[in-house]
Amino acid sequence: MPGSTGISSPAHSFLPPIIPCPSLFCSSHFQALAQTTELLFERVDTMSVSCVDRFVTWFAYHLSNNQFQWSWDDWGRVVGMDPQHPKPKFVSEVIQKCIR
Repeated sequence: MPGSTGISSPAHSFLPPIIPCPSLFCSSHFQALAQTTELLFERVDTMSVSCVDRFVTWFAYHLSNNQFQWSWDDWGRVVGMDPQHPKPKFVSEVIQKCIR
């Protein structure tokens, strides 16, 4: 997203408490986190740019701390969308942050 400064941006200051929490609990928390992420992804086209940017930053951070494991097939439908649509842009921004 415009103005992104990478995973080490000030927006990531809220991330460290989020990441370790699920590892302290049972696997149902991982499932809840995945469902919440899916819900946010479904609504990404209604979010403000700053919210999407924070979501991109958090998700890239989450992936980098979880061996980049995600059910990417579920998001494969964005490949056929207009690249300027918010969902393909989100996926693209997450991948770009992950490889930086």
